[in-house]
Amino acid sequence: MNTGRKRAASTTARFETGPRVGSPSKSHVAALLEEITREPEIGALVEEARYDVATDEELIHKHRGGDPRAAEVLLSRYRNFARMKARSYFLVGAERDDIVQESMIGLYKAIRDFQPDRQTSFRAFADVCITRQLITAIRSARCQKHQPLNSYLSLSKPLAAEEDPDRVLMDVLTGPAMLDPAEVVIAAEDLGDIKAAFDRLLSQFETEVLRLYADGKSYHQIAALLEREVKSIDNALQRIKRKIESYLRSRDPESGPVTSFRRTKATRLHAVVPPRRAASAS
Repeated sequence: MNTGRKRAASTTARFETGPRVGSPSKSHVAALLEEITREPEIGALVEEARYDVATDEELIHKHRGGDPRAAEVLLSRYRNFARMKARSYFLVGAERDDIVQESMIGLYKAIRDFQPDRQTSFRAFADVCITRQLITAIRSARCQKHQPLNSYLSLSKPLAAEEDPDRVLMDVLTGPAMLDPAEVVIAAEDLGDIKAAFDRLLSQFETEVLRLYADGKSYHQIAALLEREVKSIDNALQRIKRKIESYLRSRDPESGPVTSFRRTKATRLHAVVPPRRAASAS
């Protein structure tokens, strides 16, 4: 930049020290300016000065004409104004930079939507857009759907920032319990035995009733699908319950009727097959 100024000064000096024959004409001044702006450094300074002295409306016109530099100048010109507006607001779960970012988003929307023919200044329009963007961000943060995000706990957060900053929460969390392969095999065998028992103990009608009931169908829906009476569906479910209970007792005949295993099986059974109820209640 200093080199460009020196060259401009030397060019001006040549003009001033030249022969003075009256006042310099406009053509001489234009030629001098053209010579000065041919220098890359001087040209850059002149171009920067043109953006600095341009009005907001002129910059918006340039921006909409495809000049990306115009939007950058406007954002830089009103950056401090956007920061000042952000100081008056507080966003739950956000840092100060997040508020400033929302304010800058409102400023960018003002550049995008401003219409010079509305008889209002760009600064006043930007003030409205920034305020609306900040209020919208605050309202969105108060919504319940954003509550998990606002109250999250980082797994990379140090447990003791001063004593041991390298130890984070993820280091002390336990992983999922490992399944015993023997238990997996036994459970698979039990499941196979139960399925085989169902095929052996239940009739085709009872199997179909149980399948529909497990799918969430009501008594009336099952009766309509199978073209049976509602009372017939209720009787079938009660027979299914008794057969399954009898099968579970036969699997473990030595244990008493109140063992934890039997109690768990009975609980699962009642979740599938309900107790008997009157057909009119269904």
